[in-house]
Amino acid sequence: GGKLRLVYQYGAGLEGVDHDAAREHGVCVARIPAELSGNGVSTAEHSLFLLLGLLRQYSQSQKQMLDERRLGAPIGISLQGKRVVLLGFGSIGREA
Repeated sequence: GGKLRLVYQYGAGLEGVDHDAAREHGVCVARIPAELSGNGVSTAEHSLFLLLGLLRQYSQSQKQMLDERRLGAPIGISLQGKRVVLLGFGSIGREA
């Protein structure tokens, strides 16, 4: 048999694990909640970073800068004067 004895995931979600097969092969499946792993803050920060990148069309701006070798006028949407609503206040959402 194989040597695998444990599958664990930091944060939320074990949907990608076949629990029946793991049990059948004697493999323990566990997760470490984000608040215990220390990943909650960095996950929240990364989520906000991605949101801002989408709003400011970061990938399009980067492509323009590389193609034209200069900074163009800012593009995308500014958050100034807008309200941001965060949905899903689990352990990671509360960190954001």
